[in-house]
Amino acid sequence: PGTVPAAGTGEIIGRLLSNGVSIDIAIKALEERGLARRLAEPNLIARSGQTASFLAGGEFPIPVSEDDGKISVSYKKYGVSLDFTPTVLKDGLVSLDIAPEVSSIDASASYNIGTISVPGFIVRRARTSVDLKNGQSFMIAGLLQSQNDITTSRIPGLG
Repeated sequence: PGTVPAAGTGEIIGRLLSNGVSIDIAIKALEERGLARRLAEPNLIARSGQTASFLAGGEFPIPVSEDDGKISVSYKKYGVSLDFTPTVLKDGLVSLDIAPEVSSIDASASYNIGTISVPGFIVRRARTSVDLKNGQSFMIAGLLQSQNDITTSRIPGLG
């Protein structure tokens, strides 16, 4: 008798892919078990050496003080974004520079400038390069975080 440790999501995917299972089937299996979630499925095409990007989220207005004392507005992107640059190499390889980012507005990290409240942001990002053969897939994990907020309303003294 002994114990077998539970495999993490990355380990499960590694086992499936090493056994010849396609990455799409592996992801679908993880989604069905609640271990993975697709946030977006954009289709982007880029020329060799050119950067492509997408943002599934929005832009938040941030007040910026100018040298003359006037206030202008700058916009900070938030959500799920990806920048990638493919470069075609010889022997059918494609070098891929990848920069995913996940960010969200964090009101608890806001700061005040006079009467203006500026929110903080929670940001997770990665940057890597991979060389892929035609038809190969890759996966990046660990950028998302689940958060549950609970609000309780009670009358003081009555509970």
